[in-house]
Amino acid sequence: MPEESKNIKKPEKTFEGESKPSDKGKQENKEVGKFIDKGAERKEEKSATVHSLLIRAAPFLFWWIFVPFLTIIILLILGVIGVRVWHLLGPECYVWLGEEKLSDIDKILGAALGGGFIGSRLQKIFPEKSALK
Repeated sequence: MPEESKNIKKPEKTFEGESKPSDKGKQENKEVGKFIDKGAERKEEKSATVHSLLIRAAPFLFWWIFVPFLTIIILLILGVIGVRVWHLLGPECYVWLGEEKLSDIDKILGAALGGGFIGSRLQKIFPEKSALK
């Protein structure tokens, strides 16, 4: 029994008589002589892992999600413009939309063109506050 009590390490005391905080999770750096927090190292490793995963996923996200989505949007816009041009220039027997639907298409195309024009003008006026930077 007395031998076991010799092996038990008592906590060191600070100046105020309280127990010294544990250095659990810290390791001494022999080169500098300072303590390194292992928790901080784990956080850095975790953020580096997330960053490397995002870097690896970026080409996949671009080529398999963004490009097809953009292609579909462009094809839809070209289809709407093609239908409008066909109804303007095509023969009457092949026209399938009424005047109300054509005016709705004109409103949508006009709003899109107007918004694009105004956006480009504002970007030239306020280049430092551009959302694309």
